[in-house]
Amino acid sequence: MGRQDVRIDPGREPESVPAAVRWMARMRDPRTPALRRGATLLIGAALLVACGDPTSVTPGSSGTGSGGDDESGSTSDAPSDVPSGCGNGLVEAGEECDLGFANAIDGACTPACTLPFCGDGLLAPDETCDEGEANGGSTCTAACTIPTRLRWSTTIAGPAHGYDLTSALTAMTGGAVVVVRQMWTEQGEPEVVVERYEADGSRTWSRALPGPQIYSGLSPSLVTAADDGVLLGLFVGDPGEIVADRVELLALDAAGDLRWDHTIRTSAQGTPLTARVTRAGDEIVFAAMMEVGTDQYEALITRLDDDGTILRERFIEPAVRRAVGLPDGGFVAHAEGKLWRFDADDVEQWSTPLQGTAEVSLALDGEGRPVVARRDLSGARTLQLFSAEGQLQWEAPLRLNPHGVTASPDGSLVVAGTVDAPATELASNVDLGVEVFDGDGQPRWMEAVAGPDGGEDRGRAVAATDDGAIWLGGSVSVRFEHEDAWIGRFEEALR
Repeated sequence: MGRQDVRIDPGREPESVPAAVRWMARMRDPRTPALRRGATLLIGAALLVACGDPTSVTPGSSGTGSGGDDESGSTSDAPSDVPSGCGNGLVEAGEECDLGFANAIDGACTPACTLPFCGDGLLAPDETCDEGEANGGSTCTAACTIPTRLRWSTTIAGPAHGYDLTSALTAMTGGAVVVVRQMWTEQGEPEVVVERYEADGSRTWSRALPGPQIYSGLSPSLVTAADDGVLLGLFVGDPGEIVADRVELLALDAAGDLRWDHTIRTSAQGTPLTARVTRAGDEIVFAAMMEVGTDQYEALITRLDDDGTILRERFIEPAVRRAVGLPDGGFVAHAEGKLWRFDADDVEQWSTPLQGTAEVSLALDGEGRPVVARRDLSGARTLQLFSAEGQLQWEAPLRLNPHGVTASPDGSLVVAGTVDAPATELASNVDLGVEVFDGDGQPRWMEAVAGPDGGEDRGRAVAATDDGAIWLGGSVSVRFEHEDAWIGRFEEALR
């Protein structure tokens, strides 16, 4: 079969035009970019086979297979048998580019034969969004990037590339935070690293705690101390031990150096299982959940001053798992499926059931009222505010799965956790997330951060600083290397 020189009127498809050629013309239609790209090579191959010698369809030739020039000897760069217009593969007057079948709404040349640019409404390979004239709004910036409140972040891998994570945060003055990272050594043993980061993300100091290792099953607790240092509660054991045997309270000064420590070991009183520290008025409250008998649990409450001197100790019946101190010296606790309030003498004032709770995070708002972020056994996730007398004031549904909660100096309530994301080919997929509410429980914004390799990226701890920023800590999944610790700072305004 010899080659047919055919010109196609854009408005019609005459029956005399071979079906394959008419299909090629339709492939130039910008409404079918994916089909056009996928079919390009197949169509070209089919036409060449159907028409005989491949050289007979070379633009500019007119033989029946000889491969030579046409009889007139013309060497024109724009052969007369190629239809003019965008999509013919030739850059002509008024066109910025023309890649033929490769013209695409997401390609290097658009279906209109123009070079892609931010604001054309087409998503180019180097753009994360493009809404055309709507760019600059809340969903796409003028630079064709998705708006974010994340200003700074860092990912830190331990020496053994194990399950490294940021497990606790506390706010410091001037927009800074102190973080606790759990890392695994090359010998396979966990260690604790405590660090301070300033508002610009610079690291002021870093301390690897000597001696005891943290027990990997329980997160530490961390609060700010009176001297711009921190108080850290740990459930620990000696190196090489499988089971931890004590809880420790460590006081670090403003430079990260150890000032004093307090230890509760397994004894006739019982076996310590958790360690929670908080400040209540002018005192430090250290609550250790103790196994005092077979399947019997209580809490040993130790009160200390800022120099580490023990003021008093006593056992209370509810086995405290979470505790936050009150300005009057009392504290609110989560224990045994209830919310409890104790006074400065560790005497119970009231309790409120938290029915069906699977996981609870606890904080106080600016007025000293308990804030609970919880997931119940059915999977429902809610943020709740209680009065100072333990009455539920309101509850709001959470979009993320909560792992931490705090109150911002401006009255906002901030929840850290994980956000469901589309599954990858290797694993289930969740992202780190932070969700912000106003003091009345109205949602304000939520932002998720995906790790480099998908997988399970988890927000584990949160702090709100006095400059209006929110710090999130957790871990990101790294292919073949388990998890790396992650720290990020968010600010209110979108960029």
